[in-house]
Amino acid sequence: MGFEDVFDARAADPVGVVEVGSGGEGVDLAFDGAGVPQTLLEAMASACREGRVVMLGNPSADVNLPATLISQLMRREATLYGTWNSHFSSSGDTDDWRDVLSAMAEGTLDLEPLITHRIPLDGAVDVLEGMKERREFFSKVLIQPARRDG
Repeated sequence: MGFEDVFDARAADPVGVVEVGSGGEGVDLAFDGAGVPQTLLEAMASACREGRVVMLGNPSADVNLPATLISQLMRREATLYGTWNSHFSSSGDTDDWRDVLSAMAEGTLDLEPLITHRIPLDGAVDVLEGMKERREFFSKVLIQPARRDG
């Protein structure tokens, strides 16, 4: 997908990796897409001076901000943004879904690299159990219904 600096957050401390990779400065823009308290705290702790932190993941639990992190964010004058995954208006004023579908149809947005599994409906239970048990890496899984002939 074109990312150059990637790491496994289970094997390395994300804040430490950012610290080393940025020479102690932090990142200009940090996203939390998981919605897990720990990942949001790590994104906040990774922001540089005047950095931005985007909350994209739906929260799975309350997030308690330590006073030291609040002070760090204040000293760095970081900005915290909240965003929802899309905008949709039945009146047609804004509709991210329509924009994405148009981009896919035009070929300007290729989502194929995100699809890791395509499985028939009768294999869905096994794959969903595999996701829950983390048997392997899953990104986007397409469960395809059985074809009806005739």
